[in-house]
Amino acid sequence: MHENEGSCYVKLDGEAYANEWGFHTSHSLLHHPLDYRLHIRSSDRCCTSFQKTFLPSTSSATPPARPFCSFTCPAYHLVKRKADDSSAETCPEYFRWIHEDVRPWKATGITKEMVVEGAENKAHVRIVAVNGRVPELQIKPWEMLRKELEGGNNRVKWEERKPKAYWKGNTRVCALRKELLKCNVSEEQDWGALLYDLDWQHERGQKFNNTSLASQCTHRYKIYVEGAAWSVSEKYILACDSASLIVTPHYYDFFTRSLLPTIHYWPINEKTMCKSIKFAVDWGNNHPEEAQEIGKAGSKFIQEELKMKNVYDYMFHLLYEYGKLLKYQPTVPEGSIEVCSETLACSGRGLKKKFKFNSMVMHLSDSGPCIMPPPYDSSSLQLFLERKLNLTKQVESWEAGERK
Repeated sequence: MHENEGSCYVKLDGEAYANEWGFHTSHSLLHHPLDYRLHIRSSDRCCTSFQKTFLPSTSSATPPARPFCSFTCPAYHLVKRKADDSSAETCPEYFRWIHEDVRPWKATGITKEMVVEGAENKAHVRIVAVNGRVPELQIKPWEMLRKELEGGNNRVKWEERKPKAYWKGNTRVCALRKELLKCNVSEEQDWGALLYDLDWQHERGQKFNNTSLASQCTHRYKIYVEGAAWSVSEKYILACDSASLIVTPHYYDFFTRSLLPTIHYWPINEKTMCKSIKFAVDWGNNHPEEAQEIGKAGSKFIQEELKMKNVYDYMFHLLYEYGKLLKYQPTVPEGSIEVCSETLACSGRGLKKKFKFNSMVMHLSDSGPCIMPPPYDSSSLQLFLERKLNLTKQVESWEAGERK
C-alpha cells in the first residue's frame, strides 16, 4: 500500500474477507482483472490506520493462531470451473440487478482514467485484483446468525407478540431517527410504537446483553429506518417474521430492490411517519392473517434467498461482470501490501478474531456459481417498477382515506 496514493493490493483468489457479512468467497474467482475504488470509514483513510485495523498484530497478547492463520499470503492455483456444470442452479431474481448496475459502462467500458483518476478525490483506498487474486458490534457471522434468527421466530407465536411496532437503534447518526423517536408511545399520544435509543458505548459496557438480535422477534411489527446511509440492520429486521415496517428508503442493499411493498414489507411514509406507523399497526391488528403473511414472506426471502452461497455467488458475478468491462490491464502498485484471508484471520482479538475464524471458508465450493438470469428487458423492468410504486401508492391511499 502506498501511503501517498492509498493503494491496497488484495488477493481475491477463492477467499475474500468482508467484515459486515463475515465471508470468504468460496469459488476460485475471476478470469478478468479488477481495479476499483471503495469508500471506507474515515478512520481508515491512511495507510497506518488500515494496517492497524486489518493487518495482523505480532503482540504477545494475540491469541494462538490456528493452522490456517498466516502472516503471509499463500500462492494459490486457480481451479477452473467446468464449462458445463449440471449441478449449478439459476441465481435468485435479484441477481438481475447486476446487469442494471454495470449498464452505464456497457457502451464505453471502464478505463484506467475513470477508476484511478476520476475517483481520486472521492475514494480513500484503491483495491486491485490481479490475475483472479479477488464484526460488527457483537454481531455473529451471517450464516450462523441467520439460523439463530430463524429459531428466534419460533420463540413467541405471532398472536402472542406485543401488538406494537418495535425499533431499537442509534439516533445520533441522522435526523430521521431522531424524528422517529417522536412516534414513541407517550401519555399524550399512542402511535403504536415502542422505540428505544441505543447507546453502543453503554451496551458495550453491559457486554451487549440487551442487544441479542435473535431474541428481539417479540413484537408483531419491526421498524426499519436508515441511518447515515443504508443500515446493516435491514436484513436482521426482515429475517424476523414479524411484519417489517420500512420507512421510505433512499439507499438499497444488493438484495432489497426485488422486495415488494405489502408483499415482503409494509411501506412507511417518512413525511407522515408517526401517522403512517399507527395506520400500519392498526391495519395489521385488524387484519392479522394478512399481516402475518407479510412478515413470513419477508422472512422467507431472507432465509432462502440470502444464504451465504448466494452471497458468494452474487459477489462473484458482480465482480466478473465488472471485470469484463475493463479497458486496461491492472497491475500491482509498487510497494503495495498484499492482504488475503489468512492475514485477516490473524488480525484482531477476542470476539473479532473468533468471528473471523467462524466465518472462514476452509475449502473450495464443490459446485460452480449459480447461473446468472438474463437482464431485464425495458418493458419488464418498467412493469416491475410500476408495480412497486403502485403498491406503495395503494397504502398511501388507504392512509389518506383513514384520516378523512
